[in-house]
Amino acid sequence: MRYKVKRPPDAVPPGAILPITPAIKVVAQLHQQTPWRSLSASEFTFDTDSLTAVVSLKPAEALRIEHRNLADIPADDAHRAQNFAIEEIHVRGSNGELHLKGEQEGRASASVLRSRVKERLHTHI
Repeated sequence: MRYKVKRPPDAVPPGAILPITPAIKVVAQLHQQTPWRSLSASEFTFDTDSLTAVVSLKPAEALRIEHRNLADIPADDAHRAQNFAIEEIHVRGSNGELHLKGEQEGRASASVLRSRVKERLHTHI
């Protein structure tokens, strides 16, 4: 999986551009109180020039790349898309790929993204 983050509006110290450190958990634990496991620096790559992160997932793993409290922002799509730090998402699996760019990924909720990936890639997420 590859994703690109938006360039931050303010000067940010090197290495602090990602909204959060990517984290994983088993898909079966998504709706449980099981904590996410943050990936170590050796488990993902991040190119500071292209603002692109690359993560390899095993089957039945879920990946968290951003965490926002949506209660703190207006509920309309424009504000939510603006607040979403991910600019592009590209998921490739053994059965196909999914590419969302621009505001597509900001408007899509986690459940919509999950269903799109599941439909396209025939994965169990």
